Amino acid sequence: AYADALEAGGWVRTMLKEISPESALAAVVDVRTIWGAAFVLAFSLFPYVYIAARQTFEAHAFYAATVGRTLGLGAWGRALRIGTPLCAPGVLLGCSLVVMETVADFGVADYCAVDTFSTGVYRAWLGLDSPPTAARLSLVILSGVMLFALAARLVARRRGGAHSASHRPPHRSRTGTAGSAAAICVCALPVVLGFIAPVALFASSTFAHRDALDIDPFIAHAGNTLLLAAIASTICVSLGAISIYAARLAARPVWALVLRAAVLGYAVPGTVVAVGLLASLTAADHAINGAIGRVLGEASRPGLILTGSIFAIVLGCQTRFLAVSIQTIDASMRRVRPSLEAASRTLGSGVTSTFARVHVPLCRTGFIAAGLLVFADVVKELPMTLLLRPFNFDTFAVRAYQLASDERLHEASMAGLGVIACGMIPVLLLWAIGWEHTSERSETAEDQRAFN
Repeated sequence: AYADALEAGGWVRTMLKEISPESALAAVVDVRTIWGAAFVLAFSLFPYVYIAARQTFEAHAFYAATVGRTLGLGAWGRALRIGTPLCAPGVLLGCSLVVMETVADFGVADYCAVDTFSTGVYRAWLGLDSPPTAARLSLVILSGVMLFALAARLVARRRGGAHSASHRPPHRSRTGTAGSAAAICVCALPVVLGFIAPVALFASSTFAHRDALDIDPFIAHAGNTLLLAAIASTICVSLGAISIYAARLAARPVWALVLRAAVLGYAVPGTVVAVGLLASLTAADHAINGAIGRVLGEASRPGLILTGSIFAIVLGCQTRFLAVSIQTIDASMRRVRPSLEAASRTLGSGVTSTFARVHVPLCRTGFIAAGLLVFADVVKELPMTLLLRPFNFDTFAVRAYQLASDERLHEASMAGLGVIACGMIPVLLLWAIGWEHTSERSETAEDQRAFN
């Protein structure tokens, strides 16, 4: 979206040249540089830092404000001397997620012509036809990610005592007209630049060239995207629920180690996952075809069973996004008291029956939330889908990347809108779940007050 607006023939640079032909701003706004890539990633990944910092602020807002006012601190004093140290763990957590997403990014880096390890792995595999080089680059990325994840875990453990929940509302201070306007502008800036502006640019480009667009490929890409996301999210939730429940029953250190290993998959870039799966699944396909050919004859070879279907992409999504499912379901299952499980077992229910009749109803919201989060991640996943997809199976993300790489930006805008539309489905459903959950808590509180 920004490349379309800021390129040499884009309307922004054209307007700047008309205002001042000798102005240096026309060259500064070029998005296809490392600074342009940083700009795009910063305004698309800021929610990671925002959500983590907001949770930390909400946990300490009331007590921090009370203590600060008691000590005679003003608003800026409370923010700098109390709020900043308290929100540091949340900010560090959000920044660590941003770093991992940046390392895993392929589309922005490749389109902005920035050489990263992720783009290097892709080019070594497909461009240079050198799997050993791609494997070596993948090993470097994997080692760096593991070291970073370990460092982030140590920092989080050291600062873990700072996370105590407070359900008291924060004290809200009123500001003047100028202060309110400044606050609104600052808070609206990342939303406008990271969401509203790209959507508006895509929508205007699509509408301007609506007569030249073909709707049939759009429908086919929508079906592929939704099918892949639905299958991958369903399997992810199932595996995550089974893993968490098994770890809860066994209560052994080995299960905790297995879950940690599964969670590390989220930190591994999609290109690295794709290279590892391509190497192993290709060897498995050759072995299967060789065995069947020897037994039933060469004419009975089934072909590429694993790498020639969506099996490879679905397996890659489990490796990459199982961590999202595990963490969400684990947080939900921790709310189920062990006494409920004990009561169910006492009444004669087995392990499977207890899970189906106790955990599934109580953790239903957590299961749905986990599936929706995985759904959103699969919709926008590009490098892994690009490498593992079978022939004639393009998702919105792949199609947008292909058209943008061919400089067919007006056609890519329609695929970009498809990515946004599919990604908004789980977001809206998560909002609905959160509203339903809030209403249930409110009704429960009202019933308790009426009973008292």
